[in-house]
Amino acid sequence: MRSGPATHAIVPVKRFARAKTRLAQVLSPEARRLLASAMLLDVIAALRGSRGLARVWVVSLDREILAGAARLGAVPLEEKFDMGLNRALRFATRTATEAGAGRVLIVPSDVPLVTAADIDALVAAGRARGPRSIIAVPSRDGAGTNALLRTPPGVIPPRFGADSLHRHAREAARRGVPFALRRPPRMMLDVDTPAELVLLSRRARGHTARALHRLGFL
Repeated sequence: MRSGPATHAIVPVKRFARAKTRLAQVLSPEARRLLASAMLLDVIAALRGSRGLARVWVVSLDREILAGAARLGAVPLEEKFDMGLNRALRFATRTATEAGAGRVLIVPSDVPLVTAADIDALVAAGRARGPRSIIAVPSRDGAGTNALLRTPPGVIPPRFGADSLHRHAREAARRGVPFALRRPPRMMLDVDTPAELVLLSRRARGHTARALHRLGFL
């Protein structure tokens, strides 16, 4: 299925101790750590199962996270210091490009419903759009970016954070890069709020389902 420029995926992961603070009203720190770890495992499994990806990178400051990612077949990439999300993604993009990536897909670690088929379809769409393009997957509220596929990898810088979907679209327009949206439903559910946690509990599978079961949500 791989043809043309190699596609690499990058998953940025913050320390689990700092993960999902907006769920603090319903989950303890240890429960949030368990959930964040389980969601990451499901995301890596989907990416590793994709036929369209040549390599999966996990970038983090946390060596325990990186060691776990390596055991699953991802390539660990340690931040040089606490770089912040977008700087870490620029660092990972440069590293992937030096390793032969002609296209880079950024996927957050909290979209645990994603499947290998979702990834394959997204990569195929990027391949069909030619040598210079952006494809983004919005979050359910239409403000965030739940996946960003860039061809070539540095065609625009990552602009994750508040209102990131519109920031990515504006960056593409400013640079004259074709920009398109795709809306695979499973990728549009990230988990930041109690309401999203309830939605996830109805559809979870794999590691995430087992974690939610342990936490009493299933």
